[in-house]
Amino acid sequence: TGSLRLGGSSLFSSYVLPRLVSAFTNRYPAVQIELTEESTANLEQLLAAGVVDIVIDNSRFDENVFGKRAYQKEHLVLAVPRRLPVNEQLASFQITSQQIVSASFLEEEIPAVPLEKFQNYPFILLKPENDTRQRGIRLCREHGFQPQVMLELDQQATAYNITCSGMGISFISDTLIRAVPPHPEVVFYKLDGQDVERTLYFYWKQGKYLSRAMEEFLRMAAS
Repeated sequence: TGSLRLGGSSLFSSYVLPRLVSAFTNRYPAVQIELTEESTANLEQLLAAGVVDIVIDNSRFDENVFGKRAYQKEHLVLAVPRRLPVNEQLASFQITSQQIVSASFLEEEIPAVPLEKFQNYPFILLKPENDTRQRGIRLCREHGFQPQVMLELDQQATAYNITCSGMGISFISDTLIRAVPPHPEVVFYKLDGQDVERTLYFYWKQGKYLSRAMEEFLRMAAS
């Protein structure tokens, strides 16, 4: 018995949490599960206010306020509309969705694309407070340019869908690529630099009593 209130962005609520919730519910059918889909900023507030018990996110929450447990690593890749002419000269750098799903693109012999080759093309980025946006901007600066921002969005999945429609370049996590079917109108490139890898964490409010349901959910997610 009991309840468990989980929170995540659209990406994690759609593609990461359902599998975990399904496994948990099979084992503990009497526990009532509530899932809240919100932006990172709102999730942090809801967690602090005790409205949700556990949040999964790739941003860094205040460690003075929240406890955390690592879930898994994720990596950013560059998603580019296939119709852009720049792809022809960069064919040797392209990676397939299968390489992303299998994580074989992370092997050292797979080269990262020279990101500056895309400086004259439009980018689709997330809103300024988003971790993916901040990392993307830093990656561009490391390669000597400021990206031309065509659109600013709230959700990574939306950015990816717009890239697939041919409109602009986006920074996308391998978490998303693993979850969606391959699209014929997008090509992928490996990126380099410290900002490419990050950790997904489960967060909870420090000092809050961890219920049996919370403990069991975290334990199952780790196994």
